[in-house]
Amino acid sequence: MDDGVVTGFRAEFDPAALGLDISALVLVDIDQSDWQDVQRAVVELPGVEWVGLATGPFDIVLRVRCEDLTRLRDVVLVRLHEIPQVRSAQTVVLLDEPAVPNHRPTTTGIN
Repeated sequence: MDDGVVTGFRAEFDPAALGLDISALVLVDIDQSDWQDVQRAVVELPGVEWVGLATGPFDIVLRVRCEDLTRLRDVVLVRLHEIPQVRSAQTVVLLDEPAVPNHRPTTTGIN
């Protein structure tokens, strides 16, 4: 770990075993002048497991896991829109998430 390539280890969990049956990507359009405030706020939303700052028509992409569609609706239509800088959001519900075997970043120069 001294070379900074490996930054840590993590346990993976089965979302379905935890009752998290809904997985969605939420594509968020924001007032970009306060993007850092929005980024800090969205990581606190329930069910958000990943946040990415993006280019293109959406500024932030969220990965949300919830128990059901009612909970997803609450996160997207109520809690997300309580953040003043959020202009709009589109939600893509994921139907399946097949595992990618042995997924790891690759680059030249790493032995």
